[in-house]
Amino acid sequence: MSSAPGVRTGHAWGTPPLVIDDATTEHHQPPAQLSLTDLDAEPQRITDARVRFGAWLTHTPFDTARTYDIVLAVYEAMANVVEHAYAATTGRRVFDLQATYDSARLEVAVRDHGTWSDSSPGPLRGRGLPLIETLSDDVTLSSADSGTTVTMAWDVAPTSGIDTDDQVS
Repeated sequence: MSSAPGVRTGHAWGTPPLVIDDATTEHHQPPAQLSLTDLDAEPQRITDARVRFGAWLTHTPFDTARTYDIVLAVYEAMANVVEHAYAATTGRRVFDLQATYDSARLEVAVRDHGTWSDSSPGPLRGRGLPLIETLSDDVTLSSADSGTTVTMAWDVAPTSGIDTDDQVS
């Protein structure tokens, strides 16, 4: 579904569609928090959440390569919800994404409300959590009867402190 000037994504059921427009992608200080709750744990919805999160993340000082790594890690955590959290459940499959940012650190938590279920082994399986750990500065995984939370964090690299205007040629 498209509409000008923004792009509307989603479908007619479940969580409301996300709207990404020019105002969403302007470069300025982001809100301190992004809260996406009660999202359907379905492949299209995690794609929508990835787009929304990526647009919010463009307001932070992370460079393009680091932003790509962050979005990939968060997407992988959401994909794990779809793959593992609700395999034994016939009820509603939902998850939450909470992101907080300050000048020194970004922290993102992806939380499901299901029960962890291992997938069948295979040569291309079991790489999600190691990928998240590689792409993040810190990762915490907590699991309880009420669901699993993957909390990822990235430190904002300090600037070099060199003022290029004062350099002598």
